[in-house]
Amino acid sequence: MAAAIVDFESFYNDHCSVKKLGPWAYANHPEFDNYLVTVFAKNKDGTLIDFIGHPSEFDWKLIDGRRWLAHNAPFEGALYDALV
Repeated sequence: MAAAIVDFESFYNDHCSVKKLGPWAYANHPEFDNYLVTVFAKNKDGTLIDFIGHPSEFDWKLIDGRRWLAHNAPFEGALYDALV
């Protein structure tokens, strides 16, 4: 199975943090801001997907059906679920 490396960066403070709220509640908090994602993978033709930018600007279809490699998979998954 093809893989994709995915890493989100997001806002946090004393009231809105994954440590305090857990991944799902954090990603759905009114102050939450998912402002940056890095995605790295290979396309079927061997070219690279090397994206750094706002999550809304990435074509998520490029990595449909791939296994995600992430530092903190529950966190990354919750942020993605909140995005879509």
